[in-house]
Amino acid sequence: MGFHEPPTIDRLPSSCGRLCMAVLFAVVLSIVAYKPNLGQYFTGTDTLTLIETSRLQTAEDLKKIFFEPLMSTSSFVERAKFYRPIAALSYSLDYFLWRLNPFGYHLTNVILHVGVVVLVVLLTSVLTKGDVGVAWASGIIFSVHPILAESVPAPDLRHDILATLFVVLSLILFLKSRAEVSFRKKYVISSVLTFWLALGSKEIVAFLPCLTFVYAFIFSENASWQTRIAAAAKESSAYVAVTLAYVLWRISVLGGMGGYDGNNLFVIDEAVPAVVSILMSYFEDLLYPHDFMQIFGVVPRSTFIAGLVFVTMLCISRLFGRRGAQRDGRAIPNRKLGIFLAIWLSLPLFIFLGTLTFSHRNMYGSVVPFSMLLGCAFVTGFRHLKSLLSGPSKSTSVTQVRDLICARFQGFYAFIFTGALALSLFAYSPLNHRYGEWEDSSRLFRMLFAKLASVMPSTPVGATIHFHSLPAGFTSYEEEIPRAKHVGYLNDYSIQSWLNLHYPGNRFKVLVHSRRSPVELPRDLNLIFEVADAQNTQVFFNFSPFKVKAAIGTAERNAGVSTKLRSAVGIRFREFWQSVMDAQRFLETKLFSDFSSSQDATNTNGKYSAQTTRLSKVDGSPSPRQ
Repeated sequence: MGFHEPPTIDRLPSSCGRLCMAVLFAVVLSIVAYKPNLGQYFTGTDTLTLIETSRLQTAEDLKKIFFEPLMSTSSFVERAKFYRPIAALSYSLDYFLWRLNPFGYHLTNVILHVGVVVLVVLLTSVLTKGDVGVAWASGIIFSVHPILAESVPAPDLRHDILATLFVVLSLILFLKSRAEVSFRKKYVISSVLTFWLALGSKEIVAFLPCLTFVYAFIFSENASWQTRIAAAAKESSAYVAVTLAYVLWRISVLGGMGGYDGNNLFVIDEAVPAVVSILMSYFEDLLYPHDFMQIFGVVPRSTFIAGLVFVTMLCISRLFGRRGAQRDGRAIPNRKLGIFLAIWLSLPLFIFLGTLTFSHRNMYGSVVPFSMLLGCAFVTGFRHLKSLLSGPSKSTSVTQVRDLICARFQGFYAFIFTGALALSLFAYSPLNHRYGEWEDSSRLFRMLFAKLASVMPSTPVGATIHFHSLPAGFTSYEEEIPRAKHVGYLNDYSIQSWLNLHYPGNRFKVLVHSRRSPVELPRDLNLIFEVADAQNTQVFFNFSPFKVKAAIGTAERNAGVSTKLRSAVGIRFREFWQSVMDAQRFLETKLFSDFSSSQDATNTNGKYSAQTTRLSKVDGSPSPRQ
């Protein structure tokens, strides 16, 4: 059975049932993790502006979505220009269904996230030839990965979720087109159209043509490199054509490639530190060791992340097979699959490095191949552990036993490491940790707009509203372990959009003069409104000193807790490592005992028992523990 072929008919009933259970379990985890967000108010800097500029009230509004930059009627275009018509249409649909009810916008985000989780499970099953165990593990890791808490809670960050949904679906249809020749043309057309929807959601998925080329090249059955390259180029040509058409249309709409203004792509003194920072942040977000930096403060951040990346890649590479065959009767993942997923994981990184733009909220799509890699490694390590406990067969020679023990203990340690990594991700997931900064930003938005609504009737028509000390975050969360790394707060165009949505045809103008990050969210906002004249209204945010002092005390207590936690974790780590060593000694003893017993039963002269005793000294080879 080829790697891209569907499972045989006799495997379908049981495998489909288990696959459905895997999908259902991952979906339930996703819903439980992000259910609290459904009760929140609007969050994110651009949410209100996206709603305002994406409303379809006339045919001209629909034309603007496809022929003008994103949020073209707001001041956002003075800072950045993007072309994302499909993402904009999602807000149009939300406004049609929900108007200004924030529940509906959060619900859409959760539904889209659940859709991605389902597709990740299905794609993993296809790539691993129906291995439900790997699909189950990959779906769970993706659904609970803590970095997704940067995207799912904010409606304005759904672009990455939409783009990932369509690009994973496009890849599944691409694989189906290779497996089912009779419907190949239909699947190819569907895959290319889905890819266009992904590009229209966010431009970061422009790497898909390269990904399809890599897959077609790696899994080609042709022996000649030239033939494989030609065949892969042919299979990816349709995706390349769509990408080129998108780029040309984007340039015509934006008047250039677009993006954020002020990126110094050719200033070496600024580009080199930016490249290093992006590399560190990319792997930091995938492995999520950031908050461990505060616990193991003696280890430099760069050294810790580099070491963690190296060990992770080493464990994963050791657990991937050479030829995708069977080892000791156990199915193991194909090395080709590992190479494909590693390349997929690196493609978004190349885009970040090429544009020198990176944000934690953009990591959503990169978690997909990472979850598959970690899921494959974890399940394969578990199978190595099971085979280690089962012991050698009666016909195994002494030299084979020695090699088998060494190989299996490599899998054992890889399983311990990947399992600990997966457990740390689960511990930091929204299932176990409340990322309270999203909730506080939601409460801040609600309180601010409630205050504005109470004073707007008395505000002079056409006045300029000046904001001073507008909140830009809460410093108390800097002590949180873990915390949301990138939470958006209100900006001038955000407040302007709220005014336009609630007071159509108004002539108000919003200016933000200063921003401030209070220690924590007060129970009630103390806003001071001063009408200077008929054309200007001043709004001052006054934060209570008592609140600040109380929060500073909380921060100091958190620092003390952090110091105690650092010591406690060190002790727990030593205890954990001692348990691992005890487990190794137990498994070694059990394995040698099983081998000795099996050979004594078939060789009454005890010859093999003596050889087993001298196992660590044969040919001067080191023992398995060494």
